[in-house]
Amino acid sequence: MSLPSPDAAGTARAQRLRRDLDLLAIHEPALRYEMGADGHTATARGSVLITLPDGSMEPIDVRIEFGTTYPKRPPRAYDAERRWTPALDRHIEDRARFCLFLPGANEPDLKPEGSLLKYISDLKSFLRQQLILDSQRRHNPAARFPGPEYPHGAQGAYAIFAADALAPAAADVRGRLWEAAKRAGVSRTARCPCDSGDTSENCHRETLKQLLRALWEAPELARLTYSQLTALAEEQRP
Repeated sequence: MSLPSPDAAGTARAQRLRRDLDLLAIHEPALRYEMGADGHTATARGSVLITLPDGSMEPIDVRIEFGTTYPKRPPRAYDAERRWTPALDRHIEDRARFCLFLPGANEPDLKPEGSLLKYISDLKSFLRQQLILDSQRRHNPAARFPGPEYPHGAQGAYAIFAADALAPAAADVRGRLWEAAKRAGVSRTARCPCDSGDTSENCHRETLKQLLRALWEAPELARLTYSQLTALAEEQRP
């Protein structure tokens, strides 16, 4: 089967971007977007309504930038009104960028049609947590971010991700799975390293894929044994 030409692939990506932005305009009418001159990038600006625990609603101004890697990688979202000072304990980085996901690890799969709405839902959850944190810090300035979080700094964050990926596996096979991932993984038709006798595809394939993501983003983790990995993960947990 022949592969699509780069021009055809680019055209398909541009068409997908426009469809998604049209969908966004229907579900988030306060957001307005403009396409980049190349037709492969876009920016959406405006407010999204956040529902608070007491049922009240508050608009938050955001800017969402769709790069040339979309939908393979999610767009970047920013605090358009600079409502909050960038701070790692809020997961708001320099230039007021929201740190919504652990890159390459728990980013949403935006390849299916319509999945941009899931990204918007995740963004709204993140903003809701920011508003809850504002409320908590009025009474306790030391209050921590209320939602699930990873620490900033690649090694610690991906150590936690890898340890959590291994946690559902039986305790006596976690080390074997970690060592197999460090050797560049296991093909789906090969015998699973847990020694179940089944193929990887029908056993721990998803766990191995998650471990490989962590090792790709933080290759220095390959120097660690399983016990060292879990120790680092516990040390780094927020």
